[in-house]
Amino acid sequence: MNNKCLDVYAFHQEDGATVLMWDCNGGPQQQWYWDGEQLRTSLNGKCLEIYAFRNDNGAAVNTWNCDGGINQKWYWDGQQIRSRMNGKCLDVMYSRDEVGALVWMWDCTGGANQRWYHQ
Repeated sequence: MNNKCLDVYAFHQEDGATVLMWDCNGGPQQQWYWDGEQLRTSLNGKCLEIYAFRNDNGAAVNTWNCDGGINQKWYWDGQQIRSRMNGKCLDVMYSRDEVGALVWMWDCTGGANQRWYHQ
């Protein structure tokens, strides 16, 4: 959508670290890898998760120690990253294209703000 990368904000290491969009720089906070159904950051190996198992649109996404919870399970569906917990899509909030745009969960719409690319 905006030639930006999914980023763990400011290299934060703690559980609950914010995930947002940032100019791509190739740093470990922007490198993600699949481990089964979990999506892990190369920064510290923590998993992308839906905070507090929330099912509503607008649920926060952050990183947390990997525990195999359903809120940490994901799958590719075309260009969308979807949650195994509720089928919702990883979404750039309000289709914002600026640095620092937050990422959250939303019903899948097929919009550009829900299209992800990996290299």
